[in-house]
Amino acid sequence: MTAACANKEDPALVALLAMANGGGSTVQGEIPVEVNISDVTGDPSFIFDTTRNIGIYITVRDPVAPASGSLVQILETSGSATGDVIFQAVVSPEGNVQGSFTVNQTVNQVTLRVTIGGQLYTWLVDISNVEEIRRYLLITAQIAPITIVDSDRDGIADENDAYPNDATRSAIVRLPTDGYYTVAYEDLFPKQGDADFNDYVVELRYEEDLNAAGKIKNIRGYVRHIARGAGYRHTLQLTLPGVSNATLAMKRFGFDNTTVEAESTSVVPVFEHVEIMPNSGTTIQADNSKKGQTYKPGKRAEFEVSLATPVAADSLGTMPFDLHLNVINTGHKIHFAGRYFDANGKDLYLDPAGFPWAILVPGTWLWPLETQNTHIAYPAFKTWYESAGTASVDWYLSPLADKVFQR
Repeated sequence: MTAACANKEDPALVALLAMANGGGSTVQGEIPVEVNISDVTGDPSFIFDTTRNIGIYITVRDPVAPASGSLVQILETSGSATGDVIFQAVVSPEGNVQGSFTVNQTVNQVTLRVTIGGQLYTWLVDISNVEEIRRYLLITAQIAPITIVDSDRDGIADENDAYPNDATRSAIVRLPTDGYYTVAYEDLFPKQGDADFNDYVVELRYEEDLNAAGKIKNIRGYVRHIARGAGYRHTLQLTLPGVSNATLAMKRFGFDNTTVEAESTSVVPVFEHVEIMPNSGTTIQADNSKKGQTYKPGKRAEFEVSLATPVAADSLGTMPFDLHLNVINTGHKIHFAGRYFDANGKDLYLDPAGFPWAILVPGTWLWPLETQNTHIAYPAFKTWYESAGTASVDWYLSPLADKVFQR
């Protein structure tokens, strides 16, 4: 599908903006751009994910050569050209950008912004059924080089660079873009649990520093223990597949939210089963899972992983990466579905009924009270999973008030 950006009536073009790339100068006219759209559509396998990873492949050329220096950005948006940057990269010398970004399942569109020759082009992209955004942008006039203010010489103008004096980093991506995720586990693995998902619950958010090529250079995590409706004890661990010789800076805080109980920096030769939160018998004041209890938040941790070699986001998997529960009493580790399989291809972390032992929910989720099955506490939950995630995607926003723990 090809669209000429000069044609305002073209249905493939939702919005087109042109502006100067800094310095207060004015661009005379627009540079026409033809866009070939070859997005990959389809529905990935349903494994109770409430977030999606979407690939992005962009090529920018003029009639003579690749348009090197062009900046590609993806913004999480609600129908406008503004929003939070969730991916950013400058095109390679060959004119290409390749990467991926994460959004909640409830997000149906993002903004694609491409700065070419000092002009900003903006498209709204419907991602309802998209797995990969693939666009070939052909500038129909030859582009003259422009001068940008780029203090660290990473190819990204200072005005778009979160770290204008650090060539190893250029953008900050927050996951989620607002607030926290809630991560909840059932801890009876390999036995089927009672599906109240309150055995071990944390709130979590990540920040990623991307380099100019759109790869992850640093990961910061913010975790708080918020419920433990179980008799077992646990530690929370993180594996980052393929990551070696990373530097881990860890800080843990007490119940008062300010007292630093532990602080350390170390090099991790292989980033597997790294402890993020210690023994759950020491990290929460109340189980926060019974009716009538007053909510008492637990301890929290902050950490930063500085990667020796930047990695593509999709190599780390979907949210919340491989954040897993180590059950001290049983010796079992509990991972999210979709990561580990047996020799026959069976997912090791889906129970015989096809349910996971771990779920991630966007926002401040109210987990079910003790013995209250999630199907009961959230009536739309059944519709959601029976439709393989295509209906009631916001099921977690409509609990029965007397079936969930009130924070």
